[in-house]
Amino acid sequence: MDGNGDFRLMAKVILQVGHNPDTYNFLAGNHNDLYYFDQGSLEIEIPKVGQAAMDAALVDYTANQVARDAAFIQLQSDTERDRIRDTFDDKERRLLRAFAEVVKDEINILRGQHALAPRTLAQLRTAIRNKVS
Repeated sequence: MDGNGDFRLMAKVILQVGHNPDTYNFLAGNHNDLYYFDQGSLEIEIPKVGQAAMDAALVDYTANQVARDAAFIQLQSDTERDRIRDTFDDKERRLLRAFAEVVKDEINILRGQHALAPRTLAQLRTAIRNKVS
């Protein structure tokens, strides 16, 4: 405990080669992105997270690395999407949606001339996401 009565936990674990320290940091319960990672030794220290929590997170992460990394990447993507979405007000969102529907309708006219199936708004949204990523 420091002079202000705060507990200053700082536990350490050693990650394996190929482990993502950002994913592990989040899994260990540190959601404010402050941690210390020495790539030379693969040692990670996380302030205010106890040793037991870090050990449990390491066991879980090692056993489920692919799923945990995929979930963390999806969380980052969703967070970024929400951040971008929050920059638009309702009028701007309606305008963008109307524009997308006009473009979709025009594309579908051309697709119809070539005997191709029409595109849906969901397909257009997926195509835009894929281009942005």
